[in-house]
Amino acid sequence: IGTEDVDRAIAISEAPGKPVTPKEAFYWKAVILKKQKRYDNALQYMNRALALQMQEKISPYTNPVTFLMEIGRIYFDKKEYSTAVVNYQKALRYAVQVKNSPEQAMCYHLIGQVRLAGKIFGDARANLEKSLEIARSVDDPLLLKDNYKLLSDLDAAMGNYKKAYGYYRLYS
Repeated sequence: IGTEDVDRAIAISEAPGKPVTPKEAFYWKAVILKKQKRYDNALQYMNRALALQMQEKISPYTNPVTFLMEIGRIYFDKKEYSTAVVNYQKALRYAVQVKNSPEQAMCYHLIGQVRLAGKIFGDARANLEKSLEIARSVDDPLLLKDNYKLLSDLDAAMGNYKKAYGYYRLYS
């Protein structure tokens, strides 16, 4: 999907029949802008998508978790770690509210990733281990692998090389 495609989707979404919702078009436009490292523009579109999402009834299938996680990812890429965590924590609250374990696991993972990047190792470990626990319970092998990688990085950063190697073996 290119930027022009998303611009077209936004225009089409405003036409009768609405094959693409404005929320979806804003979301994808933000994703493309983020890939282009146009973070401020990406945030504008993702916040517009989030605002539309917040107008809907919150349920396991319609909730703002994805949008809040994406906003957090944009702030993470901008190295604005505290703002990234705020958005991940908001996403986590909604994931808990709708009892969506996979989204909860991802939120803990993302918070752990930010804490690791910010060298807040104790908090990073607590969040990554919580994510690992939930990922095991919902049988999410990709998230398990990602958690093992970050736990390996964490232990290496803390000088716990034996433990880091153990997690790395689980990762690979």
